[in-house]
Amino acid sequence: MRKEVTIMSVYYSSETRMLQELNKALTDRLNPGNNHTWLFAENSKEKIKINPVQFPDVNTKVFPGVAGWREDVISFLRGSFNHAGGLQTLLPYVETRFVVCTEPDFFIIRPKWISEMINAMKAKKISFFGAPYDPRRYNMYRYFPHVAFMAMDLSRVDKSTLDFNPIHSSSDIFHRIKKKILGKRANINTRRDTSSKIFERYHKTHASECIQPVFSGKIGFFDKILPDSLSFVPHKKDYFVREGFSKFGLPDFGNLYNWEEYFYRGKPYAFHMQGSKEKKDMAREGKAVKEFIEKIISNQQQ
Repeated sequence: MRKEVTIMSVYYSSETRMLQELNKALTDRLNPGNNHTWLFAENSKEKIKINPVQFPDVNTKVFPGVAGWREDVISFLRGSFNHAGGLQTLLPYVETRFVVCTEPDFFIIRPKWISEMINAMKAKKISFFGAPYDPRRYNMYRYFPHVAFMAMDLSRVDKSTLDFNPIHSSSDIFHRIKKKILGKRANINTRRDTSSKIFERYHKTHASECIQPVFSGKIGFFDKILPDSLSFVPHKKDYFVREGFSKFGLPDFGNLYNWEEYFYRGKPYAFHMQGSKEKKDMAREGKAVKEFIEKIISNQQQ
């Protein structure tokens, strides 16, 4: 059977490789059949020769990614350029109609999510489907998927136009003046991280659909009355939901670890091991996610 979906992802350390292995095992278990294939890029923060370890199945290939972080860009974007470079390395090997970009720590927990996604994209003629940035990340773009989970229909989007690199421009005098007047509100929707060039090129011309992040934070008075462009909280109806996984008897990842939770069609869909500004305790968080994922896989086997 001809495959319809390629899932591609980038990892750069033993910890992210472990998460990638968990993610792949979960995805394969939740999506039985033979309709998807995997492409991985193994990146490195150091400038070394990369000899990636292959996965033990024929539907998965690992390629050497990007070795070393760029020194010619601002420090907080070096990891983003490294990530984008890994995705660009994989793109020429995609031969399916649909391609899904995901990150090792973004776990989709919905049974048969691949077929559900394909059916929705075909029925609604959607070019992009996936996870928007969590509303707490107010400096990022809104109402469009980002590469933690971004699916694309390559029958509607020319693969050769896809550029995952971030956009970096120095703060101009207008922005500095704006920031003095508006404070942090001047930073709303200004940062252009990995996949921003795709957003800028396509968000106005191609149909997209986003799953819903959970946002339980306070919505201030000014966020209600100011326009969307000056509100810390997105205004678009149904962009986010207020209640998280715990309502459905699942671990309360939002409160336990400050992770991001996502819903789709009224039910839990995915979680992202992001959201905390504090340094992560990978041993603790890795153990928690491993136990949770193994439990889901075990339940699917019954």
